Amino acid sequence: MSRTGDMMNQKAAAPMSSQPNWNVPELDPSQGEVLGDLFFYDLKQLTLKKSSRLYTNLFKVKSEFTHLYRWSIGDFTVNNVDYQRNVAADIKGSDIWHSVQFKNNSGVPLTTAPATIFEKGQIIGQSLLNYVPAGSSSEVRVNKILDLKGEGFEEEISRERGVIKTSTGTFLYDEVILKGTLKVANYRKEGTTLHVQKELTGEVTSTSEGAVVTKTAKGLVQVNPTARIKWKPQIEPGKEKILTYTYKLYVRSQG
Repeated sequence: MSRTGDMMNQKAAAPMSSQPNWNVPELDPSQGEVLGDLFFYDLKQLTLKKSSRLYTNLFKVKSEFTHLYRWSIGDFTVNNVDYQRNVAADIKGSDIWHSVQFKNNSGVPLTTAPATIFEKGQIIGQSLLNYVPAGSSSEVRVNKILDLKGEGFEEEISRERGVIKTSTGTFLYDEVILKGTLKVANYRKEGTTLHVQKELTGEVTSTSEGAVVTKTAKGLVQVNPTARIKWKPQIEPGKEKILTYTYKLYVRSQG
Protein backbone atom coordinates (compact mmCIF):
# COMPACT_ATOMS: atom_id res chain seq x y z
CA MET A 1 0.00 0.00 0.00
CA SER A 2 1.23 3.49 -0.73
CA ARG A 3 0.03 6.98 0.08
CA THR A 4 0.54 9.93 -2.24
CA GLY A 5 -0.80 13.15 -0.73
CA ASP A 6 -4.25 12.10 0.40
CA MET A 7 -4.47 9.06 -1.91
CA MET A 8 -4.33 5.51 -0.55
CA ASN A 9 -3.41 2.76 -3.05
CA GLN A 10 -3.75 -0.95 -2.20
CA LYS A 11 -1.61 -2.99 -4.61
CA ALA A 12 -1.64 -6.68 -5.38
CA ALA A 13 1.27 -8.46 -3.69
CA ALA A 14 3.00 -9.80 -6.79
CA PRO A 15 6.36 -8.85 -8.31
CA MET A 16 6.20 -6.54 -11.31
CA SER A 17 6.88 -8.20 -14.65
CA SER A 18 9.16 -6.74 -17.29
CA GLN A 19 6.05 -5.98 -19.38
CA PRO A 20 3.25 -5.27 -16.92
CA ASN A 21 -0.31 -4.98 -18.16
CA TRP A 22 -1.28 -1.45 -17.14
CA ASN A 23 -4.67 -1.69 -18.83
CA VAL A 24 -6.23 -3.93 -16.19
CA PRO A 25 -9.17 -2.05 -14.64
CA GLU A 26 -9.00 -1.21 -10.94
CA LEU A 27 -11.02 -3.30 -8.54
CA ASP A 28 -14.47 -2.22 -7.50
CA PRO A 29 -14.16 -2.57 -3.68
CA SER A 30 -17.70 -3.96 -3.52
CA GLN A 31 -16.48 -7.03 -5.42
CA GLY A 32 -14.50 -8.24 -2.41
CA GLU A 33 -15.60 -11.26 -0.38
CA VAL A 34 -15.13 -12.35 3.23
CA LEU A 35 -14.35 -16.05 3.64
CA GLY A 36 -13.66 -17.18 7.18
CA ASP A 37 -11.23 -14.68 8.70
CA LEU A 38 -9.81 -13.61 5.32
CA PHE A 39 -10.83 -11.03 2.73
CA PHE A 40 -10.44 -11.86 -0.96
CA TYR A 41 -10.20 -9.39 -3.85
CA ASP A 42 -11.58 -10.56 -7.19
CA LEU A 43 -9.96 -9.36 -10.43
CA LYS A 44 -12.38 -10.33 -13.19
CA GLN A 45 -11.64 -10.94 -16.88
CA LEU A 46 -7.93 -11.28 -16.31
CA THR A 47 -5.68 -13.41 -18.51
CA LEU A 48 -1.90 -13.69 -18.37
CA LYS A 49 0.64 -15.42 -20.54
CA LYS A 50 2.40 -18.45 -19.15
CA SER A 51 5.04 -17.56 -16.49
CA SER A 52 4.00 -13.90 -16.56
CA ARG A 53 3.18 -11.86 -13.48
CA LEU A 54 1.06 -8.79 -12.88
CA TYR A 55 1.47 -5.62 -10.81
CA THR A 56 -1.72 -3.57 -10.62
CA ASN A 57 -3.72 -1.22 -8.45
CA LEU A 58 -6.61 -2.92 -6.68
CA PHE A 59 -8.30 0.37 -5.85
CA LYS A 60 -7.70 3.97 -4.85
CA VAL A 61 -9.37 5.89 -2.07
CA LYS A 62 -8.97 9.37 -0.61
CA SER A 63 -8.69 9.78 3.15
CA GLU A 64 -8.04 12.70 5.45
CA PHE A 65 -4.96 12.21 7.61
CA THR A 66 -3.22 13.76 10.60
CA HIS A 67 0.50 14.07 11.30
CA LEU A 68 1.47 12.78 14.76
CA TYR A 69 4.75 13.00 16.67
CA ARG A 70 5.28 10.42 19.41
CA TRP A 71 7.91 9.88 22.10
CA SER A 72 7.48 6.62 24.02
CA ILE A 73 9.68 5.82 27.03
CA GLY A 74 9.58 2.31 28.44
CA ASP A 75 9.49 0.95 31.97
CA PHE A 76 12.81 0.65 33.83
CA THR A 77 11.58 -1.95 36.32
CA VAL A 78 11.60 -5.67 35.55
CA ASN A 79 9.98 -8.52 37.47
CA ASN A 80 7.82 -5.83 39.16
CA VAL A 81 10.44 -5.09 41.87
CA ASP A 82 13.88 -4.90 40.20
CA TYR A 83 14.71 -1.33 39.18
CA GLN A 84 17.33 -1.16 36.43
CA ARG A 85 19.33 1.89 37.51
CA ASN A 86 22.00 1.48 34.83
CA VAL A 87 19.30 1.67 32.13
CA ALA A 88 17.25 4.47 33.68
CA ALA A 89 20.23 6.74 34.29
CA ASP A 90 20.18 8.06 30.73
CA ILE A 91 17.23 8.47 28.36
CA LYS A 92 19.30 10.14 25.64
CA GLY A 93 18.80 8.73 22.18
CA SER A 94 15.21 7.66 22.80
CA ASP A 95 13.51 7.91 19.41
CA ILE A 96 10.74 10.37 18.55
CA TRP A 97 8.65 9.12 15.64
CA HIS A 98 6.66 10.94 12.97
CA SER A 99 3.48 9.01 12.11
CA VAL A 100 0.41 9.48 9.94
CA GLN A 101 -3.06 8.66 11.28
CA PHE A 102 -5.89 8.05 8.82
CA LYS A 103 -9.31 6.42 8.51
CA ASN A 104 -9.95 3.53 6.14
CA ASN A 105 -13.10 4.70 4.36
CA SER A 106 -12.60 2.44 1.33
CA GLY A 107 -15.38 0.04 2.34
CA VAL A 108 -12.96 -2.92 2.35
CA PRO A 109 -10.09 -3.96 4.63
CA LEU A 110 -6.53 -2.84 4.02
CA THR A 111 -4.51 -6.02 4.36
CA THR A 112 -1.13 -6.12 6.08
CA ALA A 113 1.51 -4.78 3.69
CA PRO A 114 4.42 -2.33 3.38
CA ALA A 115 3.21 1.27 3.30
CA THR A 116 5.24 3.83 1.38
CA ILE A 117 4.65 7.50 2.16
CA PHE A 118 5.25 10.16 -0.48
CA GLU A 119 5.32 13.94 -0.30
CA LYS A 120 5.57 16.04 -3.46
CA GLY A 121 6.54 12.92 -5.36
CA GLN A 122 9.41 12.00 -3.03
CA ILE A 123 9.51 8.97 -0.72
CA ILE A 124 9.76 10.23 2.86
CA GLY A 125 9.23 6.95 4.69
CA GLN A 126 8.24 3.31 4.57
CA SER A 127 6.82 1.09 7.28
CA LEU A 128 4.56 -1.92 7.84
CA LEU A 129 0.84 -1.17 7.88
CA ASN A 130 -1.02 -3.80 9.86
CA TYR A 131 -4.51 -5.00 8.91
CA VAL A 132 -7.03 -2.13 9.01
CA PRO A 133 -10.74 -3.08 9.05
CA ALA A 134 -13.08 -1.04 6.89
CA GLY A 135 -14.27 2.08 8.70
CA SER A 136 -11.57 1.99 11.39
CA SER A 137 -8.61 4.29 11.96
CA SER A 138 -4.97 3.32 11.93
CA GLU A 139 -1.53 4.82 12.30
CA VAL A 140 1.56 4.15 10.23
CA ARG A 141 5.08 5.32 11.04
CA VAL A 142 6.79 7.60 8.55
CA ASN A 143 10.26 8.08 10.00
CA LYS A 144 12.28 9.08 13.05
CA ILE A 145 12.08 12.84 13.38
CA LEU A 146 15.50 14.43 13.70
CA ASP A 147 14.64 17.99 14.72
CA LEU A 148 12.80 17.11 17.92
CA LYS A 149 15.37 16.10 20.56
CA GLY A 150 14.32 14.31 23.73
CA GLU A 151 16.39 13.41 26.76
CA GLY A 152 15.82 12.82 30.44
CA PHE A 153 16.76 10.97 33.60
CA GLU A 154 15.35 9.48 36.79
CA GLU A 155 16.80 10.10 40.24
CA GLU A 156 16.19 8.58 43.66
CA ILE A 157 14.67 11.12 46.06
CA SER A 158 14.33 8.98 49.16
CA ARG A 159 14.49 5.39 50.37
CA GLU A 160 13.02 3.72 53.43
CA ARG A 161 14.59 0.37 54.20
CA GLY A 162 12.57 -2.73 55.03
CA VAL A 163 9.09 -1.28 54.69
CA ILE A 164 7.86 -4.80 53.95
CA LYS A 165 9.32 -7.57 56.11
CA THR A 166 8.84 -11.27 56.73
CA SER A 167 7.23 -12.48 59.94
CA THR A 168 10.76 -12.96 61.34
CA GLY A 169 11.80 -9.39 60.56
CA THR A 170 13.86 -10.04 57.44
CA PHE A 171 13.76 -7.10 55.02
CA LEU A 172 11.94 -7.95 51.81
CA TYR A 173 11.27 -4.60 50.10
CA ASP A 174 12.40 -0.99 50.40
CA GLU A 175 10.15 1.94 49.55
CA VAL A 176 11.82 4.25 47.03
CA ILE A 177 10.62 7.63 45.76
CA LEU A 178 11.84 8.39 42.23
CA LYS A 179 11.65 11.61 40.23
CA GLY A 180 11.78 11.65 36.43
CA THR A 181 12.59 14.66 34.27
CA LEU A 182 12.03 14.75 30.50
CA LYS A 183 13.23 17.58 28.26
CA VAL A 184 12.23 18.08 24.64
CA ALA A 185 13.77 20.71 22.35
CA ASN A 186 12.01 21.77 19.14
CA TYR A 187 14.39 22.70 16.31
CA ARG A 188 11.64 22.75 13.70
CA LYS A 189 10.40 25.92 11.99
CA GLU A 190 6.86 25.41 13.25
CA GLY A 191 5.23 24.68 16.59
CA THR A 192 4.66 20.98 17.23
CA THR A 193 2.29 19.01 19.42
CA LEU A 194 4.22 16.06 20.84
CA HIS A 195 2.55 12.94 22.24
CA VAL A 196 4.72 11.75 25.14
CA GLN A 197 4.10 8.43 26.89
CA LYS A 198 5.98 7.01 29.88
CA GLU A 199 5.40 3.47 31.12
CA LEU A 200 6.37 2.68 34.71
CA THR A 201 5.98 0.27 37.58
CA GLY A 202 4.87 1.91 40.83
CA GLU A 203 2.36 4.42 42.13
CA VAL A 204 2.47 7.88 40.51
CA THR A 205 2.44 10.57 43.21
CA SER A 206 2.81 13.76 41.15
CA THR A 207 3.18 14.97 37.55
CA SER A 208 3.74 18.23 35.73
CA GLU A 209 0.70 20.07 34.44
CA GLY A 210 -1.36 18.49 31.68
CA ALA A 211 -0.45 14.85 32.38
CA VAL A 212 -3.03 12.08 32.19
CA VAL A 213 -2.26 9.08 34.40
CA THR A 214 -3.76 5.65 33.79
CA LYS A 215 -3.06 3.17 36.57
CA THR A 216 -3.76 -0.53 36.80
CA ALA A 217 -4.44 -2.69 39.81
CA LYS A 218 -1.59 -4.92 40.90
CA GLY A 219 -1.94 -8.65 40.39
CA LEU A 220 -2.26 -11.20 43.15
CA VAL A 221 1.49 -11.88 43.24
CA GLN A 222 2.66 -8.34 42.42
CA VAL A 223 4.01 -5.89 44.95
CA ASN A 224 3.63 -2.80 42.73
CA PRO A 225 0.90 -1.57 40.38
CA THR A 226 1.78 -0.30 36.92
CA ALA A 227 0.92 3.02 35.31
CA ARG A 228 1.09 5.00 32.10
CA ILE A 229 1.62 8.78 31.99
CA LYS A 230 0.69 10.77 28.89
CA TRP A 231 1.38 14.39 28.02
CA LYS A 232 0.50 16.33 24.88
CA PRO A 233 2.54 19.53 25.10
CA GLN A 234 2.69 22.20 22.40
CA ILE A 235 6.34 23.15 21.83
CA GLU A 236 7.06 26.40 20.01
CA PRO A 237 9.91 26.69 17.46
CA GLY A 238 13.31 27.00 19.12
CA LYS A 239 11.85 26.31 22.57
CA GLU A 240 12.15 23.53 25.15
CA LYS A 241 9.55 21.80 27.27
CA ILE A 242 10.25 20.20 30.66
CA LEU A 243 8.01 17.40 31.93
CA THR A 244 8.33 15.88 35.41
CA TYR A 245 6.84 13.04 37.40
CA THR A 246 7.42 11.28 40.73
CA TYR A 247 6.39 7.82 41.80
CA LYS A 248 6.67 5.38 44.68
CA LEU A 249 8.17 1.98 44.06
CA TYR A 250 8.81 -1.05 46.27
CA VAL A 251 12.14 -2.59 45.29
CA ARG A 252 13.81 -5.76 46.48
CA SER A 253 15.96 -5.14 49.58
CA GLN A 254 19.66 -5.78 49.11
CA GLY A 255 21.61 -7.41 51.92
